[in-house]
Amino acid sequence: MIPHIPRSLLLFPLLFLLSSSASAPIPSSSPDLSPDPSPAGDDDGGSLLTDVSSATLNSVLDNILEIGLHPEAMSKVDVTSLGDSLGFGPKMRRHFTFEQGLVNLNHGSYGATPRIVLRRQEAWRRRMEASPDAWFRVDQYAEMDQVRAEVAEYIGGDAEDVAFVANTSGGVNAVLRSLLRGGGKVLCLNLAYQMVKNALSYIQEAFGEAVVTVEILPPFTQEGVLAAVEAALEANPDVSFAVVDHITSCPAMVLPVEQLVAMLKRKGVKVLVDGAHAIGHVPLDVSALGADFYVSNGHKWLYSPKSSAVLWASKDAQKDLYPTTISGLGKGGTPFQLQFSYLGTSDVTAYVAMGDALSFRRRIGGDAAIMAYLIALSSQGGDLLAARWKTSTLVSGDMAACAMVNVRLPPCDGNATAPRDLPWTLMEEYHTWVPTYQLVAGGDWWVRVSAQVYNGLGDYEMLANAVIAIYTKSCSNGI
Repeated sequence: MIPHIPRSLLLFPLLFLLSSSASAPIPSSSPDLSPDPSPAGDDDGGSLLTDVSSATLNSVLDNILEIGLHPEAMSKVDVTSLGDSLGFGPKMRRHFTFEQGLVNLNHGSYGATPRIVLRRQEAWRRRMEASPDAWFRVDQYAEMDQVRAEVAEYIGGDAEDVAFVANTSGGVNAVLRSLLRGGGKVLCLNLAYQMVKNALSYIQEAFGEAVVTVEILPPFTQEGVLAAVEAALEANPDVSFAVVDHITSCPAMVLPVEQLVAMLKRKGVKVLVDGAHAIGHVPLDVSALGADFYVSNGHKWLYSPKSSAVLWASKDAQKDLYPTTISGLGKGGTPFQLQFSYLGTSDVTAYVAMGDALSFRRRIGGDAAIMAYLIALSSQGGDLLAARWKTSTLVSGDMAACAMVNVRLPPCDGNATAPRDLPWTLMEEYHTWVPTYQLVAGGDWWVRVSAQVYNGLGDYEMLANAVIAIYTKSCSNGI
């Protein structure tokens, strides 16, 4: 079920637009965050809102409120007009640092940080280097606490329940290696990210923890996922821990995470949600979700710099949780936060710049506008590719309510390696990249394509043409 978008979330960007200033005053203790001079022809992000009138944004948000973020509804929206109304599409590229000619259709892997957020991060770095002792002994903790409060509110949690980690891998490993010490059973899905599978394999070999893998196969439906997990729990009543995705990677789909968590908790199972793709991508309320742990990357969909992620832990689950690197304790915060706040000398400016990423999101229209455009573009872009290639997309309904679409590649007669090599061919010849994968060995090949505010339907048209050209050259049957 797609979460309801509160009216307050929709109107917040409008209220922000109507305020007398586009950004709050910077405290005197903060570094000089005024934008550096921009390269000729570039926009530094300081006038992000000038192309979007308050009346236009209000109209767009009213329409989003009326139809919701359902893929079927968003597929009927004129996405080009929507992008023009919001200032999204190719014109947004100037706010990012892409090299000339790059068409980024793989935002889901590494994200992309706006130019203005990178400049803010560099300003924080300058402050760190200007007075290292002041920064490492005092200032970094104060700045992290301020941003922690912002991020916690954004994800629907309490600040005392949030710690910063470098990435989802670090957060997941911290939870698994703290809590799983043998003698129990842990459940995961075959759709889990490879990092999760590798970490569980290590736990199994090192401590003897048994791993129960639930096979989820197409056709993918919410009912099918829930039924498979329920059957696995009935067959393994001694499962005590579970790892489930919020949004899977390849194939990309939104799982019924609320129902999964509720089912697992009814069985007395502790739950870690791998939300690597969630924050900034879908509406999120970690407290209401009811899981024990939730980890999410900021650098993917929130627009924060690389190596910025959050680990949320319920109050009852924090006692025995430790980072994978044990160092000295930081300052302030809860015992849980103290363990994670100082892992040796490191650059925490990516964490601090998460606040700047949140500011950027507000300045370009806010979450509802961003999410609506991404879902509309992903849905329509996927349909465009499937039509051009004479194939199909993989998931539909609520499971498709995200900014990544899976499209089946056509068969390639006479060249079995062409689909596997396609990402590299695209990189070398067309300056783009999309992951390809098989659901089962020897089965069809699929591509995962990511939508972002700097993309438009023209990027999907380019990909469609590129794959047709590659297949015409590499496959005896062409397309």
